[in-house]
Amino acid sequence: MTVLVAMNRLRWDESVVISQKAADSPSSRGGFSRGARYKARDLMVAAVVASSNDAAVALAEAVAGSEDKFAE
Repeated sequence: MTVLVAMNRLRWDESVVISQKAADSPSSRGGFSRGARYKARDLMVAAVVASSNDAAVALAEAVAGSEDKFAE
């Protein structure tokens, strides 16, 4: 769901900064570090292909400002 919303709200080439919360996400598989910048498309691929929770949190924050606001 996060990727579907992100696809509609973010540009593919938009830069997304990894927050501490995203980097600390449980069961993270992307290994993204706090403060690193990635293109939205790369995070979308990581979220779908590798079930990367850190990528999904970063996308939710980029779309809505926080994971909690995204869930509303």
